[in-house]
Amino acid sequence: MRFSVCIPNFNYASYLGRTIDSVLSQSHTDFEIPIADNNSTDASWEVIQEYVAKDKRVIASKNPTNVGFAGNLDAVSRMVTAEYTIMLSSDDLMGAGALETYQQLIGLIGNQSFIISSTWHVIDPDDNRTGVSGPPQKMWLKTDIDTELSKQLGCDVYKVKAGELLKRGLLNAKGAFNFAATCYRTEDYIKVGGYGGTRMMNPDKWFHFRLLGGPVEYAYFIDKPLFSYRVHPNNQNALQKKSGALKFFVDEYRTTFETDKTMLEKAGITQKDLTDSFVLNIIHKYTFRRIKEGSPMGAFRLWCMGFAAYPAVMFKKRLTYILFLFILSGPLGYWILKPFKQNFNN
Repeated sequence: MRFSVCIPNFNYASYLGRTIDSVLSQSHTDFEIPIADNNSTDASWEVIQEYVAKDKRVIASKNPTNVGFAGNLDAVSRMVTAEYTIMLSSDDLMGAGALETYQQLIGLIGNQSFIISSTWHVIDPDDNRTGVSGPPQKMWLKTDIDTELSKQLGCDVYKVKAGELLKRGLLNAKGAFNFAATCYRTEDYIKVGGYGGTRMMNPDKWFHFRLLGGPVEYAYFIDKPLFSYRVHPNNQNALQKKSGALKFFVDEYRTTFETDKTMLEKAGITQKDLTDSFVLNIIHKYTFRRIKEGSPMGAFRLWCMGFAAYPAVMFKKRLTYILFLFILSGPLGYWILKPFKQNFNN
């Protein structure tokens, strides 16, 4: 069973060697490591060439220009020759035995289209563990735990039909998988047309939605830390925040009209369900957050975006008007909402 552990990279020379080493040290050795460098300006390419010279399983390509994060995910995916693909960020780590565990689960579930993900450790720039990120809430439920698979792997293994998980994702505007821990069949990547390269933020989330709404039959989550996600000032999430959160909201809005009829039918929801989810989980939720953060103008911008996108839905929700009153109250709204947890009931 052969894996392609894809590493898209941009300016992570200080972490890249540790990432590659974490893959090369796996007990399961039948893999390749395609690396696509997105025209880095640091010493990344020199680091990559050192590993290419040392191990024939490491193959590399450098983009002549920066094609963006999503574009680089497709660039590295085009280098894949193995049956199964795992995308690993160039600042993250693959834990000991990760490939062996994935191989074991794939052997147990047989010949089907799937997505597999797992829990990961959270680490700092010096590889110190600072936390654990398990199954995303609302996406994986205790009732999803498969007792037989859990017994075989020695940890909780969640199993959900693809359509059901897609439904949960669309209705909660949440992704179900940890980026650096997700494995899928390479042929399924080809079937859905790859990442697409057009999403400005979190392109993996939309890609996973299309896998769930397309060829994938079941999704699995191994509740055991098999990867490590690194938090540092220049990681992808931090850079996305610096680039402006509006990109995130535009991408979420696009999901409401780019989710096609086939995906909606597989999820068992309607277009109205999707637009209602966008207003509740994106517009209302983040307007609430902006008020709590003391940013009434940021809240007002989102509130206006909601009316620009789906005015009829906004008009019907009483929370729309409650939030507007808090926006108008300025600092007073911040102090009133600050003690409250985020809770929405239409």
